[in-house]
Amino acid sequence: MLDILLGLYNDEGRKIIDGKSEFSGGERQKIALVRLFIKTADILLLDEPTSALDVMSKERVMDYLQDIKQDKIIIIISHDWEIAELCDKVIKIGICDDDKNFRTLLAEAIRREDSESFIYEYSTGETLIQDEENDLDLLFLDIQLPGITGNKASEIMKRKNKDLILIFISGTYLPTPESFYVQPYRYLLKQSKPSEIQKELRTILKYTKECKGKKCFIVEDDGIYQKIDIDTILYFSIIRRGCEIHILQNGAEKILRTRKRIEEIEAELRREYFCRIHKSFLVNPRYITEVKKSEIKMENNEVLSVSKARRETFEDMFAEYLSYRKERVCDKTSKHT
Repeated sequence: MLDILLGLYNDEGRKIIDGKSEFSGGERQKIALVRLFIKTADILLLDEPTSALDVMSKERVMDYLQDIKQDKIIIIISHDWEIAELCDKVIKIGICDDDKNFRTLLAEAIRREDSESFIYEYSTGETLIQDEENDLDLLFLDIQLPGITGNKASEIMKRKNKDLILIFISGTYLPTPESFYVQPYRYLLKQSKPSEIQKELRTILKYTKECKGKKCFIVEDDGIYQKIDIDTILYFSIIRRGCEIHILQNGAEKILRTRKRIEEIEAELRREYFCRIHKSFLVNPRYITEVKKSEIKMENNEVLSVSKARRETFEDMFAEYLSYRKERVCDKTSKHT
């Protein structure tokens, strides 16, 4: 199954490596990976495992690593952020508060919940926004900072990192119109009991790790950012300024808007097998239930046109997606037999 996963067989089922004395860099890397994966070692060390692979082979390697990582310790050295996403999530947390005692209290409480997280402390909004090295996942930010206020610092941080999860710290719960603009996830009251703060932290850290592990699409509309789980997106359609996003959540459909061009979205979601079936439509193949010559039917019974110019490319991409899904199912089934 491993050599099929890594594409060492051709369409007729014959070994590509038969009769060959010289191999490309990608072929040599595939062979090395197969030799590594068939070993029974409990610990695997992979140095740039996907650097010479084509897109499809890279996808297969990533899927295989995802499947086996529960049973092995896998250490990966890579410059590829996509394969880094396979790793267990270690979150970077910032605490920005001019009250040193509260910073210390909060940092200690966080370490009790998650000892592996990286914690960075800042005493002013200026030091926070000037730190270009730490790409934070979660930020605890005092609203009433001297100098640059918490509200102003939060706007700057959100512009730098759209995915940042923001928690406002306050002595009193007095949300301002400015604070709603950056959509904080929670308000944490300083005068709360330690047990209440600990409980809140547990919820906040769980939410942060869930968000970090999901494949999300970021929607921006008039400065407001929203995360969408990719698996809930039916398709994108072009409108006058940007695109509409057609979503299916818990059986209910809704439409959001983004100013991104469909070409940008197509490039962003290429690894997720989203198919451009028409100049106006980019669809999620997970929801295609029927394919005809000039149209497709979606899970919500909506029918979308397939343009003549894009038909062949769409058919190839959809076939590739189905093959990928079949291989994943076969591989998982073989592990349980």
